[in-house]
Amino acid sequence: MSIKVGGVFVGNSDLTIRDKISLSFVFSQFATEARLGLQQGGNAEFQISNHPEDIDKNTIPFDITDDPLDVNADCLFGGDGVKMYVRGYRVDNGETLANRLLKLQNFFHKILSSEKIIKIILNINFGKGEDHDLFVLKVEQFQDEILKLYEKNNNWTPLLRIEIE
Repeated sequence: MSIKVGGVFVGNSDLTIRDKISLSFVFSQFATEARLGLQQGGNAEFQISNHPEDIDKNTIPFDITDDPLDVNADCLFGGDGVKMYVRGYRVDNGETLANRLLKLQNFFHKILSSEKIIKIILNINFGKGEDHDLFVLKVEQFQDEILKLYEKNNNWTPLLRIEIE
């Protein structure tokens, strides 16, 4: 089963459509620098289809993927030591889960450095009606806390909703 990850960047109450457009270009640049795939707005199919309740006028929906060509986040969120293959070709880069989570933590930190964004809601690997855990974290806690959850789940990707501040 493929790992799907989406969420919303939650803006302050005066977030305009022009702000959203400007921020989306900046966030795309941050994702490219971090070598992440980022689909935003109407392109965030997982978020829009599975968690429409998160979306309102002060949010920018997004999906995070392994790269701009993929719709999944298997390589980013797969447990340690899990090798990913497509048609016999290994597509993961062998990075540890700790390194991948740190890359995501740094990406989220850059997003939250915008004066217009107040928090990030991140939905990891669950759809409508599925049971999941809920956590509220400071961005600096992301890597450590998520690693603990993987350990608790025997290296399996947990079903999570995280509010990152």
